[in-house]
Amino acid sequence: MLPQELIPTRLVRTSERPPVVIETPRSFSRLKIVFLLYQLARLAAIALWLRLTLRFTPTRYGRYVHAFLLHLGTVWIKLGQILAMRRDLLPAEFAAELATLRERGTGVPFEMIRRVVEAELGVPLDRYFEEFAPTPFAAATSFQLHRARLRREQVWVAVKVLQPHAEKTFAQDIGLLRRITGWLQRLRVYPKMRWLDLCREVEDASARELDLRFEAASLRQLHTTLPPHGVYVPDVYSRYSTRRVLVMEFIHAALMADYIELKRTDPQGLSDWLRENNIQPRRLAQRLFHSVWRQILEDNFFHADMHPSNVLLLRDNRLAVIDCRGVGQLEAETLSKQRRFIEALADGEYATAAEYSFLLMSRLPLVDMGEVKAHFVRVWRLWETRNYVRELPAAEKSITHMLDGLNRVMYRYHFEAQWAMASLTGTLVNADASILDLASDVNYLQWLRQYFRAAARREKRISLRELNDRAILTLASTLHIPKSVAGASIAQQEILRRQARVYQATTTKSGYVLATLYSFLSLGVMLLAALLSCAFLSQHYGLELEPMLGRQLTALAHAVPALGLWAWGGVLLLLAGLYRRTQSLKRRCLRDDIIRQPEARPAI
Repeated sequence: MLPQELIPTRLVRTSERPPVVIETPRSFSRLKIVFLLYQLARLAAIALWLRLTLRFTPTRYGRYVHAFLLHLGTVWIKLGQILAMRRDLLPAEFAAELATLRERGTGVPFEMIRRVVEAELGVPLDRYFEEFAPTPFAAATSFQLHRARLRREQVWVAVKVLQPHAEKTFAQDIGLLRRITGWLQRLRVYPKMRWLDLCREVEDASARELDLRFEAASLRQLHTTLPPHGVYVPDVYSRYSTRRVLVMEFIHAALMADYIELKRTDPQGLSDWLRENNIQPRRLAQRLFHSVWRQILEDNFFHADMHPSNVLLLRDNRLAVIDCRGVGQLEAETLSKQRRFIEALADGEYATAAEYSFLLMSRLPLVDMGEVKAHFVRVWRLWETRNYVRELPAAEKSITHMLDGLNRVMYRYHFEAQWAMASLTGTLVNADASILDLASDVNYLQWLRQYFRAAARREKRISLRELNDRAILTLASTLHIPKSVAGASIAQQEILRRQARVYQATTTKSGYVLATLYSFLSLGVMLLAALLSCAFLSQHYGLELEPMLGRQLTALAHAVPALGLWAWGGVLLLLAGLYRRTQSLKRRCLRDDIIRQPEARPAI
């Protein structure tokens, strides 16, 4: 449970909020596809009319599409939110309009909700709940939230209940979406969008939202990982939670969206409330920023919707998050590349950052990669300059603004990002919406560097026991080095081939030859280190090498002169330093080469 001392005073009274509209759900209509086709034809006609009258802009048309999707409900809102992530494939202004899509549903009568809860729990409502508010305090297009008090635990809870018509509506809408995307795919309408993949993304995301057990699992996971960040996550009461009902702790706190509204309408009242609750907005912004990157790069399990409607303010600069329907996770290889990409940005190594950004793409276009790289570097240099100008608006220094610049370049040159990266971009944009209203003097580069310093300190906090365990694991893994050498060699060659494609027009012949030479040198050093490690284990621990290495390599290992422990330590450290040096020289060749390239013309 949330400690009492962290609960702030009330920021907005419940009576000041607009009430949830209650409506009886409309009956299932088989004519919905006719209505949908009519609306699509209307959208096409609007686009044509705007172009003929020379008034077409991505922003203006995005507003029409926004209203169209909002009117249709859950699946279509999710479609818009996922399309908003694809700023590499859509104009940035159009995607920005879709990114503001938020579910604003109506509630259904309480008797319908009572029947759902009692059917799921198998007992009358008053068996488990001492009180159950008949009017929902929030509603979306597929569920609504009621405040209640558990009889046994004597605590206030928020009860999320799936509306009775939600699953039928979902099945109908997904069927329509499959048909439409199938037509678009067969007619090859904007094939880069990969319509069937888009449909699967929408289907998977919507299906997870219609089974509240997924959100319960996400809440439990985040309840474990986020408290060390200074971020609280509500408890789940699993005893009362099912596929269609989720019972979780009710958090008495101030909604970030209310903070933003009061900042505009009553700044003095907001200032008094902040002082009363010992809250410094800038510290809150930094806490939220650090938590987002820690979730992504360290926990590899992140809340993907940390926009102002899902962030709560607590006393003493603490935060809480709710609505954990959207969470994300990256594959190990993607996570490793992403970490190196962000580290390169934080260190100002923009040419290296561009290299990793290319490796994070799902497809590289046949264009002058040197020109693209120069554009990327220019976007990041401009972003760095803006972060050190205190007078500029926070929005112009934000990660969202920087990502928009990158996406414009990607859109111009027809890059395609991986779906995981598109999702991660959406996560950062959502968090930015909360951070920017908390701190007007943000410096994202400084904050990134602070984050990586803090992450390095966390990494060093390893107990002696853990250190010993790691040493044993490292020694055991050394036995498998010869087996993995072939795989490492193949992987290195694949990286070289991909780099050759990526930098086909970026590096000069001399720079590329030197970079390739250093790559093979570093591979040779790694192979030598593996062989010498086996020789060391054979000399000092009597390890049998022939079953692993074969006769010829075993003879080579036995030919290594006998050395003492200190000498072996020196040799292996020397090889580690040599490997690091060759890798550094390879990167420098590529980086220096791009710096020597002439400036490309800016994107228009």
